[in-house]
Amino acid sequence: MLRQSALARGATLALGWECEAVAQDASSATVTVVERSSGRRQTLMADYVVGCDGAQSIVGAAAGITRSGLGAHLLLHFHAPQQLRDPKIAPAAFYAIFNPGGGGLVVPTRNEHWCVHGPGFPADIDVSTMDVGAVIANIVGPSIDFAVTDVGSYFSARLQ
Repeated sequence: MLRQSALARGATLALGWECEAVAQDASSATVTVVERSSGRRQTLMADYVVGCDGAQSIVGAAAGITRSGLGAHLLLHFHAPQQLRDPKIAPAAFYAIFNPGGGGLVVPTRNEHWCVHGPGFPADIDVSTMDVGAVIANIVGPSIDFAVTDVGSYFSARLQ
């Protein structure tokens, strides 16, 4: 969707190139890109750079955005007899839900059963001592009736 919108507004699509460096001054951003097949380098200038380059983002690093060590993701299973799907949204393998208090992936597992993958918790989190119902309600909405059926956590780490 982002690609289509950018192309419609005059952007150029250049597949097979990789961002090597990003720098910014008061008036513009400079990006150095490398063509993977030939190793040829090119410098581009723009008013803005949008970083859609993942967890090890060169763009993010240039902007001073860091990611550190291990983090925990909660894995929260629940039963919700009330339908969570919005009739205006097509059925999907998962739903990415983000709101001011947090967010996560909500995955339908079977009839009326769901699983929330909630990121952003400390690595030493003890799920047995927390109100996981409040975490679920924060993600899916407080008006949804549900019962927690299983709780766990898993970890992610920055790749070196």
